[in-house]
Amino acid sequence: MKPPRVTQKVFEVSLSVPQTTLGAVDILRNVLLNVGIRLEDIIEQDVDGHKALAFYCPSLKLTQNLERKLKKICSNGMEVRCGVLYQDDWLTRWKKDWKPFALTSRLDVVPAWCQEAYTLGKRDHILLDTISSFGTGLHETTRFMAQFVEALQGKFDNCLDVGTGTGILALVALKTGAKEVYAIDIDEMCVQAASANLKANGYSDEFIMQSDLLKFKPSQKFDFVLANLMTHDLVKMKRKILSFVKPGGWLAVSGVSLENLPLLRQGFDSLPLRCVKIQKGTKWAAVLFRRNRT
Repeated sequence: MKPPRVTQKVFEVSLSVPQTTLGAVDILRNVLLNVGIRLEDIIEQDVDGHKALAFYCPSLKLTQNLERKLKKICSNGMEVRCGVLYQDDWLTRWKKDWKPFALTSRLDVVPAWCQEAYTLGKRDHILLDTISSFGTGLHETTRFMAQFVEALQGKFDNCLDVGTGTGILALVALKTGAKEVYAIDIDEMCVQAASANLKANGYSDEFIMQSDLLKFKPSQKFDFVLANLMTHDLVKMKRKILSFVKPGGWLAVSGVSLENLPLLRQGFDSLPLRCVKIQKGTKWAAVLFRRNRT
């Protein structure tokens, strides 16, 4: 499957408050998450003395729907703006703002349009095109998960990436030696993007599929399961997620804000898991568990 092309327009929606507002970014992010915007799709901006968070939509209908939802729940001082980016402007913005970067101690992420200029060295790299699903891999949560995967190199043969987005964590798993990687996402656009990214890196997209997590019924359990979701979704679907993990296998979860980390830990306490490591950043955390063997 090929990713959908950005043929004419991409709609930009931004939410802003004055930069003097205490905790502006966190406030804006929570508002966007409450209307269903994916964490990895949110981009931070500075616009005319205001702190803004933006996201992008492929259709006018979806944009208008989200704009109405935002205006209903916005508090005083918040401003919602909508605009149109044409294909050339969209590509130019991403090419300007998104450059190759180090994801882990061994892996770089290289935007597909930077491939020719990227200098090959001792480090391995992942080619990534995010035009379709708007995920860059720069977020703390993605980096933490990628570092967990790399640290467990040689300790797992197969892997499941839940909520794969651009497929970046599935690619990290393959790059670190996984023999078989399944990846699911409820969003068709993400599945198409992940499929294209796996192919661009020389891997098969056979096990990339669109599926609701609660309806996903694999024929096997996995050595390693990755779930980069929001805290409440992780807690709500914890037993379903656990059902994918082999006894003695690994589970890494992220998308957890520092303030919600106690909620995550409490929610997972009843599961047959041992907490192996907690990775904390400036605002976000990731947790690595190991499932009990019995």
